[in-house]
Amino acid sequence: MKMPKMPKMPTMPFGDDFNKMMKQAAGGAGVDDRKNPSIQGAGTIEGGKFESLTIAGSGTVEGDIEAGKVEVSGAGKIEGDLKAGKVEASGSLSVDGSLVADAFVSAGSSSIAGSVKAGRVDWRGSSEVGRDVEAKKFRSSGAFGIEGSLEADEIEIELNGESRVHAIQGEAIRVKAGAAGAGGGRVVVVTQGRGTTVVTGGTISGNASGYAEGGRVGPVSAGSSVSSGGGGESKLEAKTIEGGAVELENTVADLVRGTTVKIGKGCKIGTVEYSESIAVDDQASVKKQTKK
Repeated sequence: MKMPKMPKMPTMPFGDDFNKMMKQAAGGAGVDDRKNPSIQGAGTIEGGKFESLTIAGSGTVEGDIEAGKVEVSGAGKIEGDLKAGKVEASGSLSVDGSLVADAFVSAGSSSIAGSVKAGRVDWRGSSEVGRDVEAKKFRSSGAFGIEGSLEADEIEIELNGESRVHAIQGEAIRVKAGAAGAGGGRVVVVTQGRGTTVVTGGTISGNASGYAEGGRVGPVSAGSSVSSGGGGESKLEAKTIEGGAVELENTVADLVRGTTVKIGKGCKIGTVEYSESIAVDDQASVKKQTKK
């Protein structure tokens, strides 16, 4: 008697294929959608080209990303370069490579190991960049560290904490003391989900949603602690600042060069070179002034 032919058993994935399948399964609903991946819990996906990418939990992307839009409201880590039409981060964003975007908006904490190139940069929290930042319009109302240079047509910086940059170059440059300029401290909490976000001038731990301003702590969820970070004066440190119209407050720099220059309160400048006009506040220090 002839035995019936048994159906062929499906081949089980092993090695890298199996690991990819398990990582996708751990990432929550929607991570297998390669056009619009979404990480709602904790998970890892591969990099690639997407229409949009959303990270609302704790998510890692292995490799480079190219997308129309990237939104991070939790803790997102990109293990490569990030290129997008718009990048919005209201939580914690970490990029191991460089970031290129039409618009880069960060209201939480962001760390970019490489460079940043964008049409518009708007930072309202704490940002660190390992190389240069290039933009048409640059605005910061928090605290930042740029290891290279900052170059933009329009630059507006409101100081809420200590910021540093090697060099600044722009057509219109304005630096002013913010709410924490007198040392009162200002913290804006934007963390969603699990994790820790340090925004401006203070420290947040646990799951927090609230604020601390002028030494006063606002509503914060249970299991969280917020420090207003008072006692440290907000300031910007740079080697050189060069532009057309330059207005500065609470700035420490070796050289400032511009067409029209206003050195406001709290500034400590080595040399100012100007071609048309200069104004120095009584509460500022300028060692040398030269008309070019």
